[in-house]
Amino acid sequence: MAQWERAALAWQRPRVRVPSSPPPLLGGMIMVLGYDGKIPTVDETAFIHDMAFVSGEVYIGKDVFILPFASIRGDMNAIYIGVGSNIQDN
Repeated sequence: MAQWERAALAWQRPRVRVPSSPPPLLGGMIMVLGYDGKIPTVDETAFIHDMAFVSGEVYIGKDVFILPFASIRGDMNAIYIGVGSNIQDN
């Protein structure tokens, strides 16, 4: 098992629940928000770091790993993130 896979398992969280209203911008909160009636769909095996941002019409597949400071905005068009993808901030 690769080091990043061990880290992902260590930080594994239960399925992301999308709040009905935006939470305050505080550390330790996963920012997964709806936008204009479009709500992200997140597979229960996906990992989203607390400091990542996901908004709008976004489909996150199985075993996806989203690292800190990544910003995924599906406000103009839908975004599909495939199985086993790794999304990082530059």
